[in-house]
Amino acid sequence: GSMVVVVVIVWVLLVGRLWTKSRRHSFLLERFFEEALKVAVNASRHADSILNHTLKNTMADAASDVELFLEGLEAGTGAIDETHLQKAAASLWRGMRSCRNRQAYLN
Repeated sequence: GSMVVVVVIVWVLLVGRLWTKSRRHSFLLERFFEEALKVAVNASRHADSILNHTLKNTMADAASDVELFLEGLEAGTGAIDETHLQKAAASLWRGMRSCRNRQAYLN
């Protein structure tokens, strides 16, 4: 009789302790993943910011080269200088490469 009571009490205490440890472990894992998610989100925002800045500069370069080309056409010199168009195309390719390489900005 009394031995059964002792076994039941010990069993209840062990199960309770295991349950508490399990909950604590789950809490710590959840906390770890929340922190990891915050880090990943912040890194992604930073990469987007760098890419946005890079693309603004690249597009400004391309736009100015197109404007210079058009000014040359309006001047009516007769000769078409494609140098500015080539520079604009190079800027646009650089911008596309930056988009493809966004992952590199994550670190």
